[in-house]
Amino acid sequence: MTKSLKDVVVYRTLGFYALACQNELGMIKDTVIDELRSRFDRIVLNNDFDYAGVTGTNLMKKAYNLPYFFLQSFRTRSNGYKDISDFKEWHSIDASGKIINDNLENLWEK
Repeated sequence: MTKSLKDVVVYRTLGFYALACQNELGMIKDTVIDELRSRFDRIVLNNDFDYAGVTGTNLMKKAYNLPYFFLQSFRTRSNGYKDISDFKEWHSIDASGKIINDNLENLWEK
């Protein structure tokens, strides 16, 4: 799950299914989470590394026990991109796929 339609489009281009909430603080209904869990083995949150994104991620993580990652950290937060669609604009589609796969691999190693 991500925060905008443009990110959903990039994820789909990279071969991932994605959905976006109306806003980063919006919660998804339990019935929607149940439906997603019945269709997908893994559901991951990926919001912006800002107040709204971190707050929304924490709410969803606590409510549904979902793993998450951010493309940025305190060290990299001023690097010019805040989401995967911005990253793709600054880098290539291959680099975009690599950063997503690297983050997902780190999640599965935990």
